[in-house]
Amino acid sequence: MGKIYQVIVVGIRGDKKTVDVGQSEEEMNSLTILEFKKKLIGKMLLNADPDELRLIFADRQMEDSDKFSDHHIKDKSTIFVVLKLPGGC
Repeated sequence: MGKIYQVIVVGIRGDKKTVDVGQSEEEMNSLTILEFKKKLIGKMLLNADPDELRLIFADRQMEDSDKFSDHHIKDKSTIFVVLKLPGGC
């Protein structure tokens, strides 16, 4: 049995969950942020569309088309989830 790669997610309410992201480092690195958001909604029982979520890693917002490798996300990294708010300048 191989290693399972995971990230820690800090949710909207401050709750922490561990989410499996792949069976190999290559699988983890090729995961897109949009694919991860969909996995996250089921894991954290969020009542939101992927479009309504923003994911933050190392003080940077990640775009849906980005891959984990684009942000150097490693096993056991922490990702923060916030809701997008309408409006702004």
